[in-house]
Amino acid sequence: SNIFAGTSGGGVFLSANNGSSWTAVNTGLTNTYVYSLAISGTNIFAGTGGGVWRRGLAEITCFVTTSVSKTTILCEGQCTGMAAAAAAGGAPPYTYNWSSGKTTSAVTGLCSGNYTISVTDSSGCTKVDSVTITEPPPMLVNVATASTACGTAMGTATAIVTGGTLPFAY
Repeated sequence: SNIFAGTSGGGVFLSANNGSSWTAVNTGLTNTYVYSLAISGTNIFAGTGGGVWRRGLAEITCFVTTSVSKTTILCEGQCTGMAAAAAAGGAPPYTYNWSSGKTTSAVTGLCSGNYTISVTDSSGCTKVDSVTITEPPPMLVNVATASTACGTAMGTATAIVTGGTLPFAY
C-alpha cells in the first residue's frame, strides 16, 4: 500500500512498498516545508509555509516509466523501421499498445512517421511515449563526363551522389 510523508525541507514523499524506499513527489510544490498532510477523496493536500498544495493521487502513485529506442529506415520508401519500448517501475506485468495497432513491446516493419506507445501496468497506471521513424532523402546520382580527343578511348566519368545512406559502394 502507499504511504505518504511530509518533511521539513524535503517536501512530500511516497513509499509504494510499506516504507522500504521513498520517492519525492514534489511537482508543483513551491515550499518544501510541509506542516500537515491530508488525503480526501482522490486528492492529497499538503499544508506548507507557502499555502496549500493539492495533487491528484493518480498523478503521483503511477510510477511507470518508459524508454523507447528506434532503428531508422535505411532506404527511402521502404518500411523497415523498428521501435522498442522498455517499461520500468509501477506494477508489472505491462501491456503495450502502439498507435500502429501492435500490442508487443517491439514493433518492426514501420514506415516513416510518428508513433505513440501506451504502456499500462497491472494496476492501471499508463505512461504514453512517442517515437519518430525517419527515412533518408531519395538517392540521386548525377554523372559528369569529360571526353578527350575524338576517336580515342580516353575520357572520364564522375558519379555525384546525393541523398541515400552512407557509405556508398561504387
